[in-house]
Amino acid sequence: MTKFFLFCSTIIYNFISCLNEISRLGRTFVDTLNLIMDFEEKGIRVVSLSPSESWSTIEDSHYRRLLTSLFGWVAENEKRILQERIKVGIERYKKENDKWGRPTKEPDKKEVMKYRKKGLTWAEISRVMNIPASTLYKYRDIWDERSRVEKVRGIVE
Repeated sequence: MTKFFLFCSTIIYNFISCLNEISRLGRTFVDTLNLIMDFEEKGIRVVSLSPSESWSTIEDSHYRRLLTSLFGWVAENEKRILQERIKVGIERYKKENDKWGRPTKEPDKKEVMKYRKKGLTWAEISRVMNIPASTLYKYRDIWDERSRVEKVRGIVE
């Protein structure tokens, strides 16, 4: 963003800059509005190629400023409302479900052990079975712990 602004600040006056959507110019309404105002002061007119932003082609800079402010405000409010909805949805999901995130799937231990007997390393098995190596190592440790617990139970009983 800074390089773009520096580039625009060196451009001659009465330059017209075209972009696909004005809303992509800044992260927030304030950023977008400030950039457009700075460009206008430097004689750089920002024109959107989007049909929904045809108001940017209006000749009168006062009307363009008014509409830029209005649409920027609307866009920022839509973004805020969407973020609130997402947050509420995530909280509701977490409340209704035990786990958040991608469900885990335990690799087939028999298949893994078959490859181990053939002499494949854990990394090779992860590639063959299309399982992340970290997942395979995690389950290797879980399986080792289970077998140790079973041995202890067998001794104690």
